Amino acid sequence: MAGNLEITLSDRLRKSPYYEATLRSGAKSFTIYNHMLLPVVYEGTDDDYWNLINNVTLWDVA
Repeated sequence: MAGNLEITLSDRLRKSPYYEATLRSGAKSFTIYNHMLLPVVYEGTDDDYWNLINNVTLWDVA
């Protein structure tokens, strides 16, 4: 899948309690889990992986 995808929030899909904070922290990509938007990419998949391995990271898993 290429390009940007627009998703409209509705009663069936909601923002997590930390959605705005994840945007401020640089979230670039989201997935839908249990009808909720959760961030999956911040700096890029490789950089995010190495941050998990070598640093401290916080993830919105509410």
